[in-house]
Amino acid sequence: MKGNFFPDSRYDVAIIGSGLGSLAAASLLANRGLKVLVAERHYLPGGCCSIFRRNDFTFDSAVGMVFGFGNRGFNSHRFVFNEIGEDIDVIRHEALYSVTFGEKRIIFWPDLDRFISELGRHFPGYEDQLRKFYDYLADFYHNVIVADPVIVPPTEMKRSDSLKALLKHPVRQARMIRLLFRSTEELMSKFIDPKAEELYQFFDVLTSTYCYTTVKETPGVLAVTMFIDNHEGGGFYPSGSSQMIPNKLEKSIERNGGYMLYENRVDEILFEDGKAAGIKLEDGSEIGSNYVIYGGTVWNLYGGIIPKERIGPEKLKWVESLEPTFPAIVVYAAVDYSAVPIGTNPVEMFVEEFDEIAESDVTVYISSIDDPSICPEGTHVMSMIAPSKKKWPPRGTEQYKEMKKAETERVLKLVEKKFPKLRDSLKHLETATPLTIERYTLKNEGRVGGPKQSIGQELLKRLHARSEWKNLFICGDSTVMGMGTPAVTVSGIGAANLILRDLRMKEYSYREPEVERVHYLSEKKRKAVDLEKTALDRDTVPLISGSCQLCEIPGCKMKCPDGKDIRGVLRRLESGNFPGAKRRLLETKVSTDCADCPGYCEKSCRRLSFDDRPVPIKRLLSWLEKEVII
Repeated sequence: MKGNFFPDSRYDVAIIGSGLGSLAAASLLANRGLKVLVAERHYLPGGCCSIFRRNDFTFDSAVGMVFGFGNRGFNSHRFVFNEIGEDIDVIRHEALYSVTFGEKRIIFWPDLDRFISELGRHFPGYEDQLRKFYDYLADFYHNVIVADPVIVPPTEMKRSDSLKALLKHPVRQARMIRLLFRSTEELMSKFIDPKAEELYQFFDVLTSTYCYTTVKETPGVLAVTMFIDNHEGGGFYPSGSSQMIPNKLEKSIERNGGYMLYENRVDEILFEDGKAAGIKLEDGSEIGSNYVIYGGTVWNLYGGIIPKERIGPEKLKWVESLEPTFPAIVVYAAVDYSAVPIGTNPVEMFVEEFDEIAESDVTVYISSIDDPSICPEGTHVMSMIAPSKKKWPPRGTEQYKEMKKAETERVLKLVEKKFPKLRDSLKHLETATPLTIERYTLKNEGRVGGPKQSIGQELLKRLHARSEWKNLFICGDSTVMGMGTPAVTVSGIGAANLILRDLRMKEYSYREPEVERVHYLSEKKRKAVDLEKTALDRDTVPLISGSCQLCEIPGCKMKCPDGKDIRGVLRRLESGNFPGAKRRLLETKVSTDCADCPGYCEKSCRRLSFDDRPVPIKRLLSWLEKEVII
């Protein structure tokens, strides 16, 4: 028997996927009063911006540092959270990251002058050239990119606004267009001696980090944003883990009447009279909607959830011609505190080969340096990400297992050169292969960045927010804005605005907030709680709920007489989403109050495999039943 809060059969907007672009669109539209549904095949929101837990160690699946929360520059995350009125705590990085380039360890200081001096020290004789190059970039950034702040993709600007911008600043617009078609290498050569081979190789590292492209491939306009904006806004880590970003967006969506539908894959977009009219789920059920937003990859859209008979041959040919980014492998490790030397930054990049984007390039995220709450005291968690250009055999085969083992060892050996105590201090080790990434995120072959942002398939030559079908809109890393969390968030803002425009409702535009919802922390301190004895209130419930391991196969739900989504309820409680947690709890038939239940859920809690105490599920759910009114 269904409860009162199951999804309806029709919505204003149905959104496919729960990546940050999709969630940004959903939260903004729900904030305007539209009835939205988000359909996600995973049991967690966020796509690549999500976590998993092992024995109280919290691992960021892919996102270990986030831009876009600063109060200067291009800060789409801050914009969204301020618009929807949802508070979030973020920890500001003292340094953006470090790059070990051969024998050089270069620290990316937020202060641009300090960073240029750092580059000058490592590349003697070139500081003046570097300073002129960065002066040009900074001037272009401030006087062209953010002179008239906008928070939507250029393709989604109103024609009247675009014309005003052109008439007001024709020279600026001309400079922008020129840099769309000039490579970063060509732009650099105007300031930096083309014979400075090592310096150009270093900038290859930077462009590959953001765009998976070399300076020869990267459009110059992207270099302006990549090389300047991050210094303007700064780098951050969400307090409590990267999962807090999608969790807080979910909270806003549910607060405004939206519905989050998990563990349900969308198999098809439905059409009526040539218009998008809803979605069909893998179980065959259909949900109607006036609009649809798709947040996945271009390859899963054309010929995937849109049948090929609806797509022209030229479009299919174009889709097939797009060059993707490379697949990634991620090795996750929990280690003793001593394995991470003093002075290590939360993000460390290691580059050994300089001629191309190589498999030996490894980025290591150690988020516990800034946020010790994500692992037990005296330990660290590490996520080691590297390209994996091999052709992977099917999951579960012996060949797959052998390759996974060999690739794990390859990455460990690379990182051990910089962290020699790594292997001896291991407390947990596991690996996500490209096929693992595809399984959880539907990123084709584990290629995490969509099409490469290279000249020929950059910006305006990618998918736009408005599709060729009426009432179908697109966001995510296959669109104009491309990859990275700030960019996909902008794509979601653009998709939301186009729907609001169609409905003749007020669109979102850049403005300074009346109330600042993004709170900057210099560090996160661990708060110890006793799972059994700590009194429950709105401050302690999130802390205690965070002891849930977010099991893929939740024994608590399987043993619950009512089949309650305990994992989903506790995750919402952890982010302070009390009304959403209550609604989720009430979605199942209630045969008995949690307070009167024998506690089958706690007896099957995975914490008992490494701790003598389970998550106090009965206490938490009883508190929720009694204290939260919706």
